[in-house]
Amino acid sequence: MVLNGSGAHKAAWVTILLLIGVYSVVRFVGLDKSPPGLYADEAVVAAEAIALVQTGYDSHHERELFTPMTAGGNVSAAHLYPKALWIALAGYSIPALRAYAGLEATLLLAGLFFLARSRLGTRAAVLVLLAGCLSPWIFQYSRMAVEDPMLSLCGLVWGLYFFLRSAAWADAIIAALCFSVAVYAYGSARVTLPLLFPLLLWVKQPDRKVTLRYLAAFAVTGVLLCAPLLIGTLRGTLLSRYAVVGIFFPAHLQGGGPLATVGEFLYNLRLHLAPDYLFISGDANFRHSTQFTGEFSWLDTFALIMGVALLGLTVVQSQRLPVNRFMVLCGAGFIIGIFPAALT
Repeated sequence: MVLNGSGAHKAAWVTILLLIGVYSVVRFVGLDKSPPGLYADEAVVAAEAIALVQTGYDSHHERELFTPMTAGGNVSAAHLYPKALWIALAGYSIPALRAYAGLEATLLLAGLFFLARSRLGTRAAVLVLLAGCLSPWIFQYSRMAVEDPMLSLCGLVWGLYFFLRSAAWADAIIAALCFSVAVYAYGSARVTLPLLFPLLLWVKQPDRKVTLRYLAAFAVTGVLLCAPLLIGTLRGTLLSRYAVVGIFFPAHLQGGGPLATVGEFLYNLRLHLAPDYLFISGDANFRHSTQFTGEFSWLDTFALIMGVALLGLTVVQSQRLPVNRFMVLCGAGFIIGIFPAALT
């Protein structure tokens, strides 16, 4: 148990659990005051959800999996319909709309705990949960009712948890469902999840949890659920937003050619790995960062420093580099997670 140990250890764990409880409550406090008013994307999606509740149709008087937005891109059903159900019960106020984001963040944090516990044990899972509660970006997105959190909630936490949990075909189906919701919810998942899949198999393989039955259940479920998405992408109807911002889109390539665009992609990657961005001030856009710390919290930074120090000590003592497949997945996921932003 977490609280086993000496009095000092118990006091430390009580403090950690208290911090987790405080931050779990604070994310729901003052939702209409901080940040003040609705961000543009919040307002657009809220209007579509309200139209759906009041009329049964979106603002275009249609029922579609992807509702077009005036600035390009689409509002997906994975975000719009759950939000419509939520506001039908909670109301149309700003606090009610943002409480939905707080609920998503709470489910995300719960998923982080169960995922970490399944791979690292209970004590480590509590520390992961603490880091998640103190994370600047998770706190930021728990107070803004936009589409982004559904990607992390379904694809990068609960999807991973069920995919890695066992060889049962039921887990394969649930994992495919979670990943499918993620790729519907936010376009960047369509880049990150296919790149991560070989690593997921590599992490799962030593546990002898990769069977033909498992892969068949996963593949069939994923293809059936994502068929409309695949058709829309092949037809180009779901590429309107990328046509505006994508660096590999033909309109952008005319400005410098493929080699220059590859250089731009690498430059964008470097910007996301800059020390001031990660550790000091974060993103210049207040929507994406509190700017009180970097994208990493002080706790994240401390954990990274200690992790590197302990890894170095292990290498010196054992004369070899230990390989933890799950930690490799986490590190690779961090880098691959930057790709969608760097492609724009």
